[in-house]
This record gives sequence, C-alpha cells and structure tokens, in this order.
Amino acid sequence: MVTSPRPTVGSSGSAGRPAAARAAASGSVTAATWGARGVIPNSIPIDTAIAVVYIAVNGSLSFLARRLDRYTRRQYGRTVQPSVADEVA
Repeated sequence: MVTSPRPTVGSSGSAGRPAAARAAASGSVTAATWGARGVIPNSIPIDTAIAVVYIAVNGSLSFLARRLDRYTRRQYGRTVQPSVADEVA
C-alpha cells in the first residue's frame, strides 16, 4: 500500500505555488500581494490624487516665486542676476 506524504501543520497543499497565488486562492488578497503581481487595484484614483497634489504644489511654488521676484524688483529696483559661477557651470 502506497500512501502520500501528509502535509505539515499549516500547509494547505500548495507548497510549490508563489505566495501571491496562495493568497489569491485562499481569498485573502492584500495590497502586498497585488503589488507582488505588479497590479494595483483602483490605480486611477490614486494616480489622480497624486497628480492633483503635484499640480497644487507646483502652482503654489510658482506663485511664491513670482511674488518674491516682484518684491525683489520693488525693493532693489532690479531682478536677481545670476552669478559668474552659475554662468561658467
């Protein structure tokens, strides 16, 4: 009589499968297992939120730079000139 080896405690008979495949088969799919597959669910809202933050930060920095330039021109009567070291480099 030939018997198959018994699985160890905690094993569900999927010893040769990758962790993401085992998790998907068991129904417990987390962000880590989706990331291991190279797929992130709901990536469009995430990308949109990142783009909104990026645009807001760049817009506020541009506004601040224009204000600083205007202040510098009013205060000193000229714009900030690049140094000689900047022109050489």
